[in-house]
Amino acid sequence: MAKFDYAEKYLCRRLKQISSEHKDSYKCYHALGKVSFEKGEYEKSINYLVESREILQKRRSNDFRIAYIYNSMGEVYQKKGEIKEALQSYEKAL
Repeated sequence: MAKFDYAEKYLCRRLKQISSEHKDSYKCYHALGKVSFEKGEYEKSINYLVESREILQKRRSNDFRIAYIYNSMGEVYQKKGEIKEALQSYEKAL
């Protein structure tokens, strides 16, 4: 668990250094979502993933990388037992 805590700390520090307009900010939020998922913090994970998706959609509404975010969201919902939301996320990833 300590490695995930370190990763989370690093990513949060990086986000403080860059603006939400920075080309890599969505990557930090996506990574935070994945870290939170691994830590079992599912609501936190969804919040980070939604932020990542929104940043990317504002810049490039048809960017293929949005599919990766939806896939990650599907994994979280599936783990939470929210199958309907998981299926919707997976479908959007396609």
